[in-house]
Amino acid sequence: MISNKKDIVSPQALALKFYEGYKPRERPSAIIMGDKEIKIKKIIWQKRLRDYKTGAQREIFLCETANSRLKLTILPGERFIIEFID
Repeated sequence: MISNKKDIVSPQALALKFYEGYKPRERPSAIIMGDKEIKIKKIIWQKRLRDYKTGAQREIFLCETANSRLKLTILPGERFIIEFID
């Protein structure tokens, strides 16, 4: 969990790892923050949303890690938002 200024990493140092079964980028398996890897132990909830005007699709995951829960929103164009819940 990001707890103080020294733990904040640049956006270039953030990445997602995915489990890839029969289709690519099936579900997130870890978040890479600099040299740290936060493994996703469980996906509690998942939803896919589509913007009807643009057709852009995003996926929202409520995930559990070893120390917290987080909301992960995956946007088009390899972009994503991570929100730590607790």
